[in-house]
Amino acid sequence: MDILSSLMPAIFGWPLVLVGAAVLLAGMILKKIVYLILSLVLMLPFSFYFLYGAEGIARLYGGGILLFLLAGLVLFKLGQKILSTLFFLGVYGILAYIAYLVLTQPK
Repeated sequence: MDILSSLMPAIFGWPLVLVGAAVLLAGMILKKIVYLILSLVLMLPFSFYFLYGAEGIARLYGGGILLFLLAGLVLFKLGQKILSTLFFLGVYGILAYIAYLVLTQPK
């Protein structure tokens, strides 16, 4: 087993997404754009996995995560803190829905 195949779940899987979600929350609380950009970078592999690896409607999940993160970052930079927070909450909504789908799928 080579090292790259053993690192794939950590890169594209839930551990990195949960760290990205925690960094996003820290950026929202501390109002630091550096944390918000870091969160975007941490969630990019997960989003690209859905954009390019999924089929059908699941591609919208990856696009939605990227769209909400980018829109939230732009609005945060423009000083619209409340509106940017709503977009960031949309990211949590998509992640919660994906987690629900994963946990309730038939065996």
